[in-house]
Amino acid sequence: LVGEFLTVLGDAFAKFLRDKYNVRLLRKTAVKTIKRLSPSGYELTIDQSPLIVRARTLVVNCGAQQPTDTLLRKLGLHDDEVQVLRDRSIGSDTLLRLSDEELRQLLPDKTKRPYVVVVGSSHSAISSVDRITAIRAVNEPIQIDILARSEIRLFFESVRAAEMHGYQTPSQDVICPLSGRVHRFGGLRYRAHEVAKMVMESGCIRERTSKIQFIHWNPSSEED
Repeated sequence: LVGEFLTVLGDAFAKFLRDKYNVRLLRKTAVKTIKRLSPSGYELTIDQSPLIVRARTLVVNCGAQQPTDTLLRKLGLHDDEVQVLRDRSIGSDTLLRLSDEELRQLLPDKTKRPYVVVVGSSHSAISSVDRITAIRAVNEPIQIDILARSEIRLFFESVRAAEMHGYQTPSQDVICPLSGRVHRFGGLRYRAHEVAKMVMESGCIRERTSKIQFIHWNPSSEED
């Protein structure tokens, strides 16, 4: 349903650009080469097309995935420890696509109390915590530590809403000057917002027995 909504939204936005600015949108295409022109501007060639595009400004949105070894070393682990943990690590994108049965098989036997470390505090990180605890029965608790490099950011419609939920008065640099919203872009929303808030308040997710805590982690710190 979300995918269908985004498709409709993309079509509507594309139509708006065509109608308002009289531009041609290239879909399902790939940029083959980018050449910087002198004294300014760019020239792009399009894959499987004779078309050449020249532009004054070029904006490139690149996705990325942090290598597991790099992330583990940032945690201060030595090479031998990285080798041991490499096969026990999984990215949130992969985890969230697993079936319940596949996810259960990743966790230790239910006779033991499994321990999981989640690195990061993004929507996908919090959603991973939600997913892991959801498949555990009441008598199968799990301990989860969430390593976060910065303060957990929750989205609120206004400063008043943030204060009503026990959030200290936010600083001006996290308040949108136009809408008055708090953490308008980077703040956790929807289910991730609810989960993070419950963990911050009680150390668990409502009606689940797993224990969860946020640990502020600074990879540049020399402290243990």
